[in-house]
Amino acid sequence: MTNAYAKISGHGALFCPPGKLKLDDRVAAVLIDQEAPKGHATDDTDIESILIAAMAQGFPCKE
Repeated sequence: MTNAYAKISGHGALFCPPGKLKLDDRVAAVLIDQEAPKGHATDDTDIESILIAAMAQGFPCKE
């Protein structure tokens, strides 16, 4: 929903995953596991924010 809202708000997509990627719980868990150790999150950071950051880092949009 975040990416869809960003697009319709005129801000552009936050992330651009490959068209055939199915974002299921396993893919989300891998992305979160890769992002969490980077030290940007605290104990108070919600999991959704970590996933959005992981998606933006893992699937950047080409300008």
